[in-house]
Amino acid sequence: MTIIKQPVNEDKQLMEYKLAYKKSAISVIENVVYAHDAERKWIQNHPVVLYEIYIMQNIILQIDKDTGTEEKRLFSVEALGETGISLKDNLKISLLCDDDIIYLIKNKHTDDLSKEYFSRRDRRHPLWKSEAEYKAYLLPKITGGEILDRIEKTFKAIERYVTMSYDSWTLDEKLMDKFNNEIKELESSDAIKISENSRQMQLNTKTDIMKVLTALKNYAQSKKETFDFVILSAAQFYSGFNKPDVSSINIVFKSRAEEKVVKIKDVIALLNGSERERDNFFYLYHKSSSGNMNKEEIFREIIKAFVC
Repeated sequence: MTIIKQPVNEDKQLMEYKLAYKKSAISVIENVVYAHDAERKWIQNHPVVLYEIYIMQNIILQIDKDTGTEEKRLFSVEALGETGISLKDNLKISLLCDDDIIYLIKNKHTDDLSKEYFSRRDRRHPLWKSEAEYKAYLLPKITGGEILDRIEKTFKAIERYVTMSYDSWTLDEKLMDKFNNEIKELESSDAIKISENSRQMQLNTKTDIMKVLTALKNYAQSKKETFDFVILSAAQFYSGFNKPDVSSINIVFKSRAEEKVVKIKDVIALLNGSERERDNFFYLYHKSSSGNMNKEEIFREIIKAFVC
């Protein structure tokens, strides 16, 4: 890295100083961005990684609820201290660390989620395994527009609802019953005291959610599988090469006669990454015992629910 001096205007009366990289740094900058892109696309957004995070988040929420009181919570400053904190069932925690969470999962919170965390054989598996596969099977069936926006907006609403719920973390009959009851409540004359606009927005969102749940239920039953899914979102890939902070990096080429400064985007063709078309894509997980869950058929059923 070096410091360069450049004129602010054409008469070159006013100069400014900027940071720049020497030409020998171009390959290093490229490789750093390549590595960053690869990690985000193939590791951070990998469906197995996302699902493991999802399992752990739900387990931690449940443990916090089961062990805490109105005044004391497991995840608190006191639990991190040497003195510690006393919780329900004579549980005392001090110097809280990852090992304490693993102990509680093994000994105090042995439910289906805990079994999934420790046994990969018991886990749900993604029906498609990458952003490319999601696009290949969904987008050709519905090329953008209002329907696709509604479907993805509904997927996101389902994920948000389940994430904020302590007792519903899968797409199943129990969740359908909850939404049916909430829709009936919103439709009744004794609906909760909210504005008509807010009531209608909630009603539209929950009606769309029921369309997705019903489509998944009917499809699972047609395949003699259990109606038990998890849906998770991931950010669509956006190359670091597209970021202004990267594309506007100054590169200095020096010779005996002159010092030439250019933007890195102007000298490296590979830096012209494409813009992302949508903000998110989604993974759908299921414990299929027969292996006959067909992602193309699932997409077709969901689209049909919104078109009909």
